[in-house]
Amino acid sequence: MSYRGDASLLICGSVVEIKMPTAILLLYTPGRLVMGADGRKMDRSNPSKGTDSAQKIFGIGNGTNHIAFALAGVAEYTDEQGEILFDFNKEIIAASREHIGKKYKNLYGYATRLSRIISKQIDKAKERGGISDLEGSPSSLTLEGKDIVMIFLAGFFNDTPEVIAIRLWHRNQILRTPEVSRLLVNVGTRLLTGAPQIFNLVLNTDDPLFSAYRTYRTYRGRIPSVLQQAAICENYVRACSDPEAIKIEPLCMSIGGHVHVATITPREGFQWVKGFEPMASITL
Repeated sequence: MSYRGDASLLICGSVVEIKMPTAILLLYTPGRLVMGADGRKMDRSNPSKGTDSAQKIFGIGNGTNHIAFALAGVAEYTDEQGEILFDFNKEIIAASREHIGKKYKNLYGYATRLSRIISKQIDKAKERGGISDLEGSPSSLTLEGKDIVMIFLAGFFNDTPEVIAIRLWHRNQILRTPEVSRLLVNVGTRLLTGAPQIFNLVLNTDDPLFSAYRTYRTYRGRIPSVLQQAAICENYVRACSDPEAIKIEPLCMSIGGHVHVATITPREGFQWVKGFEPMASITL
């Protein structure tokens, strides 16, 4: 068997930064969360099955709250013929439907229940056969175990902005209890996966190699518009795709493709930013 997605996770510092071959950027300003992602998905066993138009951001909810999710890590388990055995995006959306009509005090409670449903579904898939290796990367969070996937939930729950990280992991192929963590949400909060070094070269330096991607400086001193935030997401992905970025951080070879960006607000809920829709929006 094999998998599609990425299996290298690293969380560091006060800002959440995950070094891995996919790019997700989450920005918060008062009353609005903006989430952008690249569209490149690799296939470890068959590179020809990779794509630059994958959808990595999805809107979910329980009928009254507005939530989006994106994941970092293993996206799909596949068999030797490339047939999908377990699709994390589909399972997350299916699990979210079980929440419709149910009440939770906050997104943490919602995420805790969601994580248990997904974990149970992985165990069932293993029992059916086919998933012989849970994959993952050595955990940077504990002394033992491997991280399979980090699921990031972001949105407005009871009109309050919240961001939650769910860690699915295993020890010696035995799935362990999911770990659910709250991330502090303040103006300027940033969740970043991909190549943090490249983001910082664009954002915090005057390195001429990345001057073409530094349009964000036009927005300093005032709250950026939705389109400006979408442009920040796009420029980050484009910077990672630059040949110079690949020289600095080789994992950037796996970042690129179509950039799609969504907003989440308490009133309008989940919406694609005009001009930044996924190439083929997936309804699961």
